[in-house]
Amino acid sequence: MTQLFGLFKKEIGWKDVEFMFIVSATEVYKKFPLTMPADSVRDAIQRTIQAGNLKLSPPQQNAIEMACITMQLSSNLKDMLKKTIEKDGTLNQSGVTELIDAMPRYGIFFRDTPTMADLQKSIFGS
Repeated sequence: MTQLFGLFKKEIGWKDVEFMFIVSATEVYKKFPLTMPADSVRDAIQRTIQAGNLKLSPPQQNAIEMACITMQLSSNLKDMLKKTIEKDGTLNQSGVTELIDAMPRYGIFFRDTPTMADLQKSIFGS
């Protein structure tokens, strides 16, 4: 019977996955600003997925995995993540926009298949 309920999970779009990643990473950053463990971000995302009865496609799962690892390793991305958090703990829209714009430069893509142009920009810049 549990397998039957899995059929009713809602699939979500790439923008939702991107937003879920940013919110989860922000929450983990608030708790662990220096280490930012990738496992903690993944766990936060998994809790959201379970609570919302959501379903990720394999490419979405892979994108989250890569984003978590990259975020953990990049001090520049952590600095940008810090800018997304207001003093009261809410998200700063301009900081989130800056982070979204910067993620592709670090190889983080929230779409099915990054194009060669995306990868070229990620590696060589504009």
